[in-house]
Amino acid sequence: MSNPDYCRVCGTPLKAGSQFCPKCGKVVTAVSYSQSTNQYDGSSGPSQARAGAPATSDKIWGIDKRYVVVALLFLVLVLPIVPRQKVVEVIENEMVTVTSMSTSFMTTYATQQLGQGTTTIQVYVGYVNSFNSGNTIVDPSDHVIRVDYVNEPGGTYSVTLYTYEGQQMVFRAVYGYDLTRTGTAQVQGQGQVLITPVVTPVPTPMQNVQQQQVKHSNVITEHVSILQILLGY
Repeated sequence: MSNPDYCRVCGTPLKAGSQFCPKCGKVVTAVSYSQSTNQYDGSSGPSQARAGAPATSDKIWGIDKRYVVVALLFLVLVLPIVPRQKVVEVIENEMVTVTSMSTSFMTTYATQQLGQGTTTIQVYVGYVNSFNSGNTIVDPSDHVIRVDYVNEPGGTYSVTLYTYEGQQMVFRAVYGYDLTRTGTAQVQGQGQVLITPVVTPVPTPMQNVQQQQVKHSNVITEHVSILQILLGY
């Protein structure tokens, strides 16, 4: 029995008396020579080790192959390598033209000759909606012959109703109204001429340039990992 000159696994030359291969770390197995033929016993020997190709190692750069494979799989899962489109909402300040309605008032005059005794006159009918007084119905029995409108701060109005008998009804903080001179009423006339100012609201559109925040939708391309896709992010 004697130590071989070459490793039986990888074929690396061995020093005399070596117990382990300096390259693959395998235990050096002693071999015996046949006295008659001076040949190695067994099917493998130094000659075959020198002639055969070295066995495949289980390590890469000194690291176990299994760890290398796990590390590569981890990188494939977590690195952002997959392109994906995403919609992003962007808010920007832009100058835009805003159209608003402004109310002006046009005044005309109605003249009516009244006879003696009971006579018929034209009166206002409709309604007035006020934050202060609620909803007020104006009917022919109120004998409203004149209506005045005044703009108030905050977009409301002051509305004054004048009756044939000389009384006044004032409504403030009016946010809605509809009064038209389409009703008739019976009153006691004295033969006088009734001159009634007729004030008509005239809505007028006004355009102003204002700065407003406008929302836009932009499509961008981002890169995500396979792990994000699997988790639904």
